[in-house]
Amino acid sequence: MKNRLLGLLLVLFSTLLFGCQETPEYDAVQNKGESALDDAIAAAPVEQNFLGAPQEWQHEFGNQDGTISIVVDASIELPDTQCYPVARVKKVDLTETWLENFILKLGNGSKVYEHKDETMYTKNEVERIILDLKRQLTDPGSDLNSANLSEETRSELLKEKEAEIKAWEEYYKTAPDTFVPTEKEIQYSLSSTGRQQQFSCNMDLGKENPAYICVSRSGEGGYVTISNYDAQLGEPMDSFHDLEKLDRIAINAEQASALGLSFLENLGEKDFSPSLILGGYLRDMNNPNLSTEEALPQCYHIYYTRSVEGVKTTYCATSMDAYLMNGRMAEKAAIMEQYAPFWPQENVEMIITDSGIQYVRWEMPTQPGETLNTNVQLLPFDAIQRIFETQMTIEGLWTNPADTGIIAREVVITRIVLGMMQIREKDTYDGLLMVPTWNFYGYEVYTYPAPVEGGYELDDENKYKNDQLDGHSFLTINAIDGSIINPVLGY
Repeated sequence: MKNRLLGLLLVLFSTLLFGCQETPEYDAVQNKGESALDDAIAAAPVEQNFLGAPQEWQHEFGNQDGTISIVVDASIELPDTQCYPVARVKKVDLTETWLENFILKLGNGSKVYEHKDETMYTKNEVERIILDLKRQLTDPGSDLNSANLSEETRSELLKEKEAEIKAWEEYYKTAPDTFVPTEKEIQYSLSSTGRQQQFSCNMDLGKENPAYICVSRSGEGGYVTISNYDAQLGEPMDSFHDLEKLDRIAINAEQASALGLSFLENLGEKDFSPSLILGGYLRDMNNPNLSTEEALPQCYHIYYTRSVEGVKTTYCATSMDAYLMNGRMAEKAAIMEQYAPFWPQENVEMIITDSGIQYVRWEMPTQPGETLNTNVQLLPFDAIQRIFETQMTIEGLWTNPADTGIIAREVVITRIVLGMMQIREKDTYDGLLMVPTWNFYGYEVYTYPAPVEGGYELDDENKYKNDQLDGHSFLTINAIDGSIINPVLGY
């Protein structure tokens, strides 16, 4: 599944009227070690920010030999305000007291039980698992029978599947006909790795099958997952931006978003809003041979983020950023982990259908700290444009270490978003700030000299369009001082 802050109270606009400051001139990418950010935060709040940003931006540039090209054909999304705060934020410690309160609110006092799939499977469930594994062996459209696999790889996977089938057939001999739920206490236990505390359970949340709830807690924060699928539904198979593909679902995006917000409000969380709305397909457990081109169940795939004094936090996926790091940067990230923990951006991911919420993942619950500046001075948009062009020329030099066959790379920017984002506070071990940032979203096009066995399916020009980058920002710029933010490192 695609690779998660209690909100601050709104401050009256009258408290912002302390006078305007002049817009500073800006021509170069700011050094993160300089004091421009601290100075701007410490300055008196400005009355309003006039950024001079248009509704759209079209621009093209690249290197001289054409191997790197950046195409900007983007809408520009701004908050409905001219006031941009800076605030501290703290992670929520998911203590057992917090856990008990969360479970109480979630289930409205319902009892919790041992999770069935952590204890046993019934004979009917094992039969379905074996049937699906055998389908993977015979279905021409399965991953096992993909044309992109070499015969050697296919042979190895075939042996693994056959061994898996034999293991389930052996388990079937002693599997029970029915499962008898056992009530359990709400308390953490140590995970198998010994690095986290975890609590998992089944709970009746009003569907035919009980919901599965898992809470994971560590020194780096924590997360909550709730799997509450309808009886016939399975995990998501694909997500996409084009919501017009959702032709077999009755509710619209606004109604689906409202369902998610209502769920969060019932938990006492009232400062969230949808930041990224995708469409998607879900696996049909009753018809395992269906593909996305047929009649798979459809869903909305929505990411919610908090607002900071009315300014929405921008959702940024970090899984792709971590993958794109080359070896040197990966080593740097490992060094950073030794003295500053990695705390991902808070978000709530939901899968929603006509029958309600199917899945929830709440990443990094947080709470507000003090507001450091109610309206910090931002750079004008033309300065951001210059920084983007300078830095994207450097970013474009990257080549995928696992795919050295690319001879040309085109980055197409389709959305530019100004919103809040969590960064590390300088000179602290665990300090976090929420600051205004610019993020640039889009897709990539790779050009190869020729098709490669096991590689992407290329068009007639040997190009592949990589548009499976939902939530991935190609560049994150601090809107205050123009410095470049690495979402993985957090600064």
